[in-house]
Amino acid sequence: MVTLLKLISISNAIRWLGSDAAQFRGDVAKNRPQTMFALEVILQVRNADFFPFGLKDYRLARYMRKLPRKSVRGTAAWWILAMFQKVLFQFQGLALASAVFLALGAHAPNELTWAPRNVYGGTGAALGILLMIGIILLACESFMSYVVLGSYGAAFHRLDARRRRLLDEAAKPGILLPQPETRSVAIIEMFAYAGTFLSAFVIMASTTYFISMQLGGFTALNDPLGAELIDGRRLYDAFYCTVNIAGGASDAGPVTMLAMLLAMIGTITYLLLTVIVLAALAGIVISAPGKPD
Repeated sequence: MVTLLKLISISNAIRWLGSDAAQFRGDVAKNRPQTMFALEVILQVRNADFFPFGLKDYRLARYMRKLPRKSVRGTAAWWILAMFQKVLFQFQGLALASAVFLALGAHAPNELTWAPRNVYGGTGAALGILLMIGIILLACESFMSYVVLGSYGAAFHRLDARRRRLLDEAAKPGILLPQPETRSVAIIEMFAYAGTFLSAFVIMASTTYFISMQLGGFTALNDPLGAELIDGRRLYDAFYCTVNIAGGASDAGPVTMLAMLLAMIGTITYLLLTVIVLAALAGIVISAPGKPD
């Protein structure tokens, strides 16, 4: 359910990038907001308060700031929402938490799953495939951001500014926004794309491992299972085969429709990300000022 909610959020962000993001960029360049409150006013005016939590979850952060921090209930609610945002809703946290679940749950006994193997395996496979679709949506989001805002890592994720600590985000909206630092534009963009690549690789490897353990479908991953909760050799083979699947090789040998679907999504994802990264690098090089003779 959280993954579906995140996919809706990314889809709405893509829609916003195609409609109101250009006006938002102009307002920010003209007014240069110095506080979170001033930035939130521009976000709301430019329709960035889309479902569920708005651009970069600013509506959720605004609600968290209003919680009474001097009460036990308010403090507990703030920490619960903060952990939800950082661990489950931000895509890198969601990807890591899901990968851990898929790795640990791939060989879980029936006494713990409380569901038939086909139901349990199908649910885990659906989670992995939805996360891979999320990676494709992130690739589209990065492309739209680069076209409309001029960058992805800096303009969309503000990676050119020093990140605040978790407790600092609970401050009042009058606090000054962190200012951009002098950093290489190419490094900032590559940092954002590298995070997407790494998330895609971890998600696909853990999903391949889970499907092979629960449902089968890969000829290269059909060795007898051990008694341990995590089969280290099978997990290593899943990571190895993920590289080959993404590269278009058939070392994993997907034979069932579900395994083939995962392989196709993985290949499309990596090809799409590669094209977008190369296009972004070309744009950075073309827009860079020429060196003096």
